[in-house]
Amino acid sequence: MNKGVFLIEDHDEALKIWRQKGLKNLDLVHLDAHIDFGFYQAKPIQQVMQEARSLDELKSGLEYSISFQRYESDFEKQANIGNYIYPAMREGIVKDFYWVIPGGLKEFKKSKKFIRGIIKNFTKDKRQKSGAREGKGIISAKLWGRKFVICILEKLPFLRQKVLVDIDTDFLVIDSLLNAANTVKIGKRKPWILPKDLADKLKKKIKQPRIITIAYSVNGGYTPLGYKHLGDEIAYNFSPAEFKSRFRAGLAAGANFNLFRSTGRKEYYEKAITSNPAYRVADNNYGPLYLSLGKFSLARKEFSKVLRVDPKNPACLLGLGQIYLRRNNFKKAKTYFSLALNLGNQGLFNKIEEQCLLGMAAAEFKIGNIHKAKKLLLKYQSLERLNAQSHYLLGRIYEKERRFPKAVIFYKNSLILGFDALEIIPRLLKIAFLLNNKHAIIELVSQRYNAFKMAFLKARKLKNNRAIKKRDKTEKKMRAIEKMLSRGGKTNAG
Repeated sequence: MNKGVFLIEDHDEALKIWRQKGLKNLDLVHLDAHIDFGFYQAKPIQQVMQEARSLDELKSGLEYSISFQRYESDFEKQANIGNYIYPAMREGIVKDFYWVIPGGLKEFKKSKKFIRGIIKNFTKDKRQKSGAREGKGIISAKLWGRKFVICILEKLPFLRQKVLVDIDTDFLVIDSLLNAANTVKIGKRKPWILPKDLADKLKKKIKQPRIITIAYSVNGGYTPLGYKHLGDEIAYNFSPAEFKSRFRAGLAAGANFNLFRSTGRKEYYEKAITSNPAYRVADNNYGPLYLSLGKFSLARKEFSKVLRVDPKNPACLLGLGQIYLRRNNFKKAKTYFSLALNLGNQGLFNKIEEQCLLGMAAAEFKIGNIHKAKKLLLKYQSLERLNAQSHYLLGRIYEKERRFPKAVIFYKNSLILGFDALEIIPRLLKIAFLLNNKHAIIELVSQRYNAFKMAFLKARKLKNNRAIKKRDKTEKKMRAIEKMLSRGGKTNAG
């Protein structure tokens, strides 16, 4: 059996391995709670023109790609954990695609509507006809001339040919596609299948695994750090001699880390990071997940728990800075951003410097220190040029300086790069009436507003009170925008 087993931190590293090995024309068995089949948003201009399904899609695609190329020439730098499989297929590495999803028949049945939606999204292109067929625990389709099979583990067909096996550790701790978001079941995830059972079933289904890649997926909080050792155990079950010591070390580190989680005692934390320094990573607590949900008290509790035993953890200091920034305590926010920034981008803490610079710039802007904010933003953009918020803040600064043409450039960039349309559109409209080229700006704004409105109307059926309140607030902003657009001449909005 010609196979190699590779443990990786982030799932898109699998693509690098396949390329390095010169692999071609192999079927892929992808075991994951996420399909990871996203597409690069920025593409070569010719490709944008060939793939556009409407005039609006052509315009937005060209706008984004041109903006991207202003700052970055390498399209491959868009590769991430959610979009690495399509490039592998496009390059001829992957032939047919088998996506094995977590759970059993019960979970599959509940997820069918979601799965159909994924296939439907792929077939929006009139050139794609899937001819999807459904069975118990399995759906198969034909896309891009390839076989697409989405199934539970028990329904994976027996494969005699050489295949790529690609496993995400989160597959073991996410029990259903409907629970795949990292903010679902925070702190309550646990294995629904054990590594040995998974490996044994795969060995019966797959005769010739050419390469086996196993991603921990701790970054982003998809796999709780206390279960990182499950990845080591999967590797051990496929290649015991090679991964025996790593599995034992991972198991010991995980046990000590879980003891720290339950007791808060420093000795267990130190034992965990001594066994494996990666247990000090930004996602070694649930703070980032709670922060993304706006649950600041819970986030603060998580960051503080780690800081009590690891006071120089830059990710937790950054997290506290972000909490105080969002609570409008800008002085405290600056203090924590500064502390984190002084610790620098230490190995495990990638992008800390960039995030601190952006946070400090936002705090200085809110305080009214426009010059300091601008200086920090320009430094930030020398490191990270494609962040929509940084363009938005620079637009705000140039608007305050009454440098309106420059403000428009940064607002437009921010809009194209995906910043909140309802925040930018009124600002662009307000400026447009002061400039000679107002009609071009209004046309862009109208196009973006229409796209936002269509998406909003599709998602309008919201049930909980908080969502209804947010919906009402959004509709109020939309009415104001439509009133402003009506002043600018004929538009399609409204």
